[in-house]
Amino acid sequence: MVHYVTDLINAITQRIEQEYKNRQTATHNAWTLLTKLTERSKADLIVSETVSLTQEQENTLEQWLTDITQEHKPLQYIIGSVPFLDAEIFVEPPIVIPRPETEMWCHTLIETLRRHDATRIRILDMCTGAGCIAVALAQAFPHAEIWAADVSSHALELTHKNAQHNTVSLTYMQSDVFRYFTRDTKFDVIVSNPPYVSREEWHDITPRITQWEDPHALVAADDGYAIIQELITHAPSHLRTIAYDIPQLWIEIGYLQGNTAKQLYENAGFTN
Repeated sequence: MVHYVTDLINAITQRIEQEYKNRQTATHNAWTLLTKLTERSKADLIVSETVSLTQEQENTLEQWLTDITQEHKPLQYIIGSVPFLDAEIFVEPPIVIPRPETEMWCHTLIETLRRHDATRIRILDMCTGAGCIAVALAQAFPHAEIWAADVSSHALELTHKNAQHNTVSLTYMQSDVFRYFTRDTKFDVIVSNPPYVSREEWHDITPRITQWEDPHALVAADDGYAIIQELITHAPSHLRTIAYDIPQLWIEIGYLQGNTAKQLYENAGFTN
């Protein structure tokens, strides 16, 4: 069936606008769906003005729209991948989808290490999930030793797939935080995007997250601080002294958790 591109984008936008509560976001996602479906760029589609879809493509698009509007399926799971710095990261349910805020602080970490010429170091990415941080670090520092750890074997399988897709080498470790690490396994830097959502907050989150992403990778006990505290408490035993004046433990936290996390860092003896 032949469609005018603008008409098709408007039709898709109208179908999914209620799910995203924002027409601009819905339109952006409509373009994402159409470019994925046709394997053509947005610019190419605009110039062409019309697009011809096979019956199979029509059926696929209808299934995607049903998944979004009725099942609240995240767009990223439908597309199957997300960009993360210079990497393409495959995503699949229920492994947590990489977020822009994680990408931002990972970029800051990379730039910090580059400024200090800390390129041949050993870094642990704890709670690696899809492996976005570990893969990005391995891309940025091909001479570094990057470890990816997670309690989930499924997550580590996806991390391995992403490492292969982005042609980087990682060392893998299945562990519930540091439980299966020996005391002589030490790193120069430890990074983590751990579970930090409180159980109370979980009930107010969009169904696109609560119905699809693994709550064990997002929610933590003690008002979201349980894993953060465990990381901060035990990280010093797995950090070795380095010559660089850089923070050695980087943890993503919630926007209201800064003061408590700072106190936990100080209690554990961290000074920067």
